[in-house]
This record gives sequence, structure tokens and C-alpha cells, in this order.
Amino acid sequence: MVNSNVIEEFSNVEESSNIEDLNNTEGSIIVDTSLLIDFFRKKNKEHTILFELKKQYHLTISVITVFEFKVGSTQNSIEEIALMLQDFDTLPLDVAAIEESVIIYQNLKRRNLRIGLADTLIAATAIANNLPLATLNREHFSRIDLLPLLNLPEIE
Repeated sequence: MVNSNVIEEFSNVEESSNIEDLNNTEGSIIVDTSLLIDFFRKKNKEHTILFELKKQYHLTISVITVFEFKVGSTQNSIEEIALMLQDFDTLPLDVAAIEESVIIYQNLKRRNLRIGLADTLIAATAIANNLPLATLNREHFSRIDLLPLLNLPEIE
């Protein structure tokens, strides 16, 4: 269970100020489910990668990440998760992302390197929106040729 004060503190972290127009993706990143899970599992939330990324970037998530995070949550954490997710712009699974996901899936299948469907859709959303992906799961996502992966900050 996450202390609601920590969620409020996360909400109050000032995002990078170089984003004035949400249609301008400069300074924005898409965050994978793995970083949200890491944030909720760690006791010292202020020393998580997600907390640090919010100081440097405008954070977005895929609607698939919302799905993964909510279905994996417990009944006790639903309200806190809803509050947390309000701090992210949620990107839809649109036609452009679907087209990218088909290309990714076929390419990975041909190379016998398939990853889960959810990860394929998250990667496709990042590519379709020209955003780098922040993830702890570099092993899967590095298989996708056109997906820029963000180098994550070191946390002590």
C-alpha cells in the first residue's frame, strides 16, 4: 500500500518546463508499466527512477499501460493508482499505433524474437508518437529496431 502523501508529493513534483504545447513531443517520454510497478514496490518513493524522470520530462503512458497496471492492482490500491495515473497524459491505441504494432509483430515473429502483445502495443504507441520509451525491461524492448529507449538515471 502506498501512502497517499507520497502520491500527492509525486503529483507536486514539477515537470520539466520545456513543454508548453502537448502536441509538441520534445521533452516528452512514454513510461512503461515496469517503472510504475517499481515505484509502487519501493519503500522510498523519492528515490525511484519514475520520481527522477518526472523532474526531467513530461511523462506519458499508453492506454495499454493503464490496463496492465489496473488489472495487476489490488483492491486496496485502486484509489491510489487512479490518483497516480492522473499525473500522466494517456496516449490512445490509435490506427497509427496499430499499424506500427503489426510491423513490429511480424518483424519479431520472422526473427523468432516475439515479446508479449502488451509490450508490442506499448512500443508501437511510442513509435507512432515519436517518443522514447523509459522501461526497466530493456531485454524485450531492445529487440524492436525503430524504438528509441531512454537511458535511465542511476538512483542511489
